[in-house]
Amino acid sequence: MIELYLKLIDELKREKACYLRLTSLTLEQKECLILGDVNKVAENLRKQEKEVFALSPLLGERNDLISILAKSLQLAESSLAVVLKKA
Repeated sequence: MIELYLKLIDELKREKACYLRLTSLTLEQKECLILGDVNKVAENLRKQEKEVFALSPLLGERNDLISILAKSLQLAESSLAVVLKKA
């Protein structure tokens, strides 16, 4: 059971890193827009799209782990909050 929680923690860390990169890119995008640098805006947008596509599998893996943990704990609801409350 502890191994599942450790996997969930790792998954959440990877997800957090992805969101941090998206936040950074969004701030860069704002600066590019203010400066009117169209080329950098397009490049930045491609980077943002790449991060969003990378995030989707991470969310799926997280939800799978939460479901497994919920079943292991015999919980009716499968959410991060409920699983962590039971831990």
